[in-house]
Amino acid sequence: MSARYDDVLMAVVQQEGSIKGLLHAFFDFLHRKTDLYVVSDNPKRSMGFAPGQAQNLVLNSFQSFPMKPIEDVQPQVAAAPHAQKEKKTSTRSQVEITEEGKQVPVGNGGFTDKYTWTQSLQDLTVSIPIPKGTKSKDLNVKFTQSTLCVKMKGKDEPVVEGKFGGKIKVEDSLWSLESNEALVVSLEKAAPKT
Repeated sequence: MSARYDDVLMAVVQQEGSIKGLLHAFFDFLHRKTDLYVVSDNPKRSMGFAPGQAQNLVLNSFQSFPMKPIEDVQPQVAAAPHAQKEKKTSTRSQVEITEEGKQVPVGNGGFTDKYTWTQSLQDLTVSIPIPKGTKSKDLNVKFTQSTLCVKMKGKDEPVVEGKFGGKIKVEDSLWSLESNEALVVSLEKAAPKT
């Protein structure tokens, strides 16, 4: 499972701008959509956790990965603001920061005024900011083997529209809303014909 969700999680980090933002988005999701924050003393409960049990679950998950010395760490996600300043003075590979203080997308990606993207040889992930509070029913998202079009329902002007540089596998591609503030489109690239 180590790399399975990298594209989606990287899109969240890019959208939120920091590890703290990623964690806040993750725990906000757990609070709204799961029973992690439901506490019950009833031993016959069908949902929720005994007092302290959820915190222990989170702590155990955190502790299941070893801490790394600074020299082993590769800059892959945006660090906290004070840590970014330290990295800028380092002679090692650096996290690039825009004038607005946001991390330049990593993962062979880029950004425009309308979206950011990352890609690998097999996958492409596009993160599109949308108005806060937007629901999936408010969006019209269409992709074909070679195009993507995102519109707000009832509007003629697309939020994003364009052609891909290559073909995608439509049946293996999907989109989702992240914190009702970003549309994340995860696409699988079609194998190039040789």
